[in-house]
This record gives sequence, structure tokens and C-alpha cells, in this order.
Amino acid sequence: STIFLAVGAKPIISLLYQHGKFIFADTQATSQALLFYSIGLFAYASVRVLAPVFYALGDARVPVISTAVTVVFNIGLNLILMRPLSFRGLAFATSFSAILNMAILFFTLDKRIGPFDKKDLRNAFLKILLTSLLMGILLQLFLFLYPVDLDRGSLIQKTILVVLMLVISLLSYLSLASLFKIKE
Repeated sequence: STIFLAVGAKPIISLLYQHGKFIFADTQATSQALLFYSIGLFAYASVRVLAPVFYALGDARVPVISTAVTVVFNIGLNLILMRPLSFRGLAFATSFSAILNMAILFFTLDKRIGPFDKKDLRNAFLKILLTSLLMGILLQLFLFLYPVDLDRGSLIQKTILVVLMLVISLLSYLSLASLFKIKE
């Protein structure tokens, strides 16, 4: 999803929002924000899995402390990045803070219930990352070969483009995941 959103940000934003007073310049800016938010997508999803584990173990303290640390970190990083990167800095700070929250929960859980098999996790992560990057390259190639003028294109053209992007991404990812024997 991260790679799909990063590569397809402009067509997706253009399809969803570029109507009326929302012009192509707005699409470009919003797609940049989406790119920086997408960096943390895997971390957001991981936190949604990791935090409930602590609640199931009867320990609500760890997720609350982790969230508090993350919020303070996010505020600090926002203050540092908002001048040089503008709205992109705010999006990046949010993503990086989510990654920090995930890391705190993961390593705390690793110590709490015993060590995870990090070798298997690393190998699965690297396979998924490689598969995702190859999918992204195929998606980028498709966008190069099937250009749509997002500034002046019709709603139908943009819809067809995004649907084709979804199909190509899904089929290429599933095919590559099967090829690389990703059991997840």
C-alpha cells in the first residue's frame, strides 16, 4: 500500500479531489503530503496489531506511555520540520512518529514475552519490500506508458487510470509474492 500510494499519489488525488476549485496545483501539493504520510503506513498498521497484545496481557501502561512519548516526539519534529519542508514536514513527522511508536511497542513486547524470531521477520520483511518495490517499478512503467493529463483529463479517464493501477498493482504483487514464496 505504501508503494502504491507513493507512486500513484497524483492520479489518486486527482481522481478524488480535482473538481471545481481544487486545481492541479492542489493535486500536486496534496499528493506530496500523501507521499510523506504513506511512509508511515506500515507502522500505523503494525501499531494496530501490537498495541492490543499489551491490552490482552493486562498491560495498558506500555501503549499509553509509548503513545505519549510519540506525541511529544511528533510535536518536536513538527516544529523542526515545518519550516524547511512546510506541510510535507508535518506529514513526515507524523510518519516518523508512527515508526517510533511501532519500534517502542515491538522491542518492549520482544523483551516482555521473549525474543521474536528476528531472522524470519527480517527475511519476510525483505521479501515483501522487494516485491513491493518491483510492483512499484511496474506501476511507474505503466504510468509512463499510459500517460493521462491529470490537469485536463476527464473523470472517466482518471477513473480508468486508477482502476488499471489497482489491477496492475494487485496482479503484479500477488504474482511476485508467489514467485518469492511469501507465506504471509
